[in-house]
Amino acid sequence: MREVIITATDSGRRLDKFLLAYLNDASRSFIYKLLRKKRIKLNGKRAGGGELLQVGDVIGLHLSQETLDESRNTSSLRAQLISPANQASGLLRYAYNDGLPPIVYEDENLLIINKPAGMASHGGMKTETTHLLAKMLAYLQQKGDYPPDATFTPALCNRLDINTSGLIICGKNYQALRAVNALFANSGKRPVADFATGDDMLSGGIDKEYLAVVDGELHGCAVLKGYYQKDTATNIARITNNADCVCQSRFHVQMQAPVNTSHEQYAVTAYKSLAVSNGRSLLSVNPITGRSHQIRAHLAAIGHPLSGDKKYGGKPTAYTSAQLLHCRYMAFNKAVLSYPAGKSWSADLPGVFMKFISNEFQNFEFIKEAKQCEFNCFIFNHNKGDTYATNHNCNNGGRHGKPLRRAKTDGAHRL
Repeated sequence: MREVIITATDSGRRLDKFLLAYLNDASRSFIYKLLRKKRIKLNGKRAGGGELLQVGDVIGLHLSQETLDESRNTSSLRAQLISPANQASGLLRYAYNDGLPPIVYEDENLLIINKPAGMASHGGMKTETTHLLAKMLAYLQQKGDYPPDATFTPALCNRLDINTSGLIICGKNYQALRAVNALFANSGKRPVADFATGDDMLSGGIDKEYLAVVDGELHGCAVLKGYYQKDTATNIARITNNADCVCQSRFHVQMQAPVNTSHEQYAVTAYKSLAVSNGRSLLSVNPITGRSHQIRAHLAAIGHPLSGDKKYGGKPTAYTSAQLLHCRYMAFNKAVLSYPAGKSWSADLPGVFMKFISNEFQNFEFIKEAKQCEFNCFIFNHNKGDTYATNHNCNNGGRHGKPLRRAKTDGAHRL
């Protein structure tokens, strides 16, 4: 008999899911047969497979060594992750290469990275050797946080397009991955019927702020709503029935619900114009719902594609061959694991983005360390009729009196 003691990495997983990972060469039907015949027990008792594991639980495998060897193939457990030359040491073949991108935050639960533009979030494990997930796994394995025989593989909680930079969160254990994924899944998930009432319509688990440069002059602030479709063949998203909501005052928006006639997924995107210069606009954007290409498609739908975004009609720039879009800020709006509500992280802008701002928006000074409290107040309180109040306490522990930017004299549009 072999005993397996559950650690924090696998706490919260279903027993059957754990067994499928641990006995990785066994079929699902064979594992359930072992459970029915009480050849696998949990804490000395019969188990059905649906039990949620906790730290310290003991799984008893009443199997012969021959059956264990046939059911658990450690050499193939990382067959796509480990090169033949390094199987003995268990080093990932995707080891650093030129290094892991900047780490914004790390603890026992989360690893948060500032992904550069040009790097894929993930990729085909058989051919791709430079994507972010591979580098993160190599880093965690070299640290000892991802042993070669682990039953849980750390995974990304969110993804960014290859040419979008900014914050990506990795769950280092099952509990963290499940908890953060639930926060992302909760963002913007309100029934369409609630749009008309405005009652907490934009509440969600995670608050996100992107900085974007778009073609054309876009002033003020708005919440865009529409229905989303994506063509998998062309990898292009389309958003229709937009209800472009114009600011009635500095931070108060009135909205009308779009009519869904084809049952597509709905998409909600909020933006605030920070500066306008030389036929382009700098925006702070919050994708309330997390659809693929949502920001790119929604802004293109109102005639303001991201500058440099060829796929959605953006005009080229002299600074980069792709879109200027950066996930700058994330915050948990609900307490989860050991993190309080309001726990937040921010990522520095890439050099090319800062250069673009300094050259094209010469009268605009971006304050990197500023929080986006002002934008939060607009996004999450406008539907309640709140009026923006200077120095109003925010749920991030700061004060709303600190702006995102400071306009100097003439040139840049000031809200």
